[in-house]
Amino acid sequence: MTTKRTLLALCLLLLFGLALGAFFALRPNPSPGLPQAKSQDPQTPAWPAIAQPESEILRPATPQAQAPEQSKAAQAPGEPAPVIEEAKADEPDPSAPISIDFVHKDIKTVMHSIALRSGLQIVVDGEISKSVTIMYKKIDPMQAVRSICKANDLDYVEDGKLVIIKDRK
Repeated sequence: MTTKRTLLALCLLLLFGLALGAFFALRPNPSPGLPQAKSQDPQTPAWPAIAQPESEILRPATPQAQAPEQSKAAQAPGEPAPVIEEAKADEPDPSAPISIDFVHKDIKTVMHSIALRSGLQIVVDGEISKSVTIMYKKIDPMQAVRSICKANDLDYVEDGKLVIIKDRK
């Protein structure tokens, strides 16, 4: 049943395509004053060309064609070439307050979120598997790490932007 429907749909699409082709092949030239494009095949009708001034015709840009123009515009004689700086991604500020809310999440997930939001580099010892529930609004990221470690009997070592979290022994 579906094969018959598929064949019927394909036949209808084919007929529709043929009808559209015939329509465009037989239509009169809408702008008799415009030049016609030359057809290589005498059986194929020529489509009307769109008349545009040479200055308005868009062409694909090539790196070789743009390089001389750019160097002339960007560099005056006797001046050094300009330095192009790469766009730097906005890095999070470790001292900027963050807000986080987690319910029964693994401490590694929580610390990962704090690290992403603050720019701190946080390493959690692989043996730690604690579940935490926290909600902080506009807190210093390092203060959040300290309070989570204190509440879960964990030690941490700070070294600039690097924080290592270990189990207390």
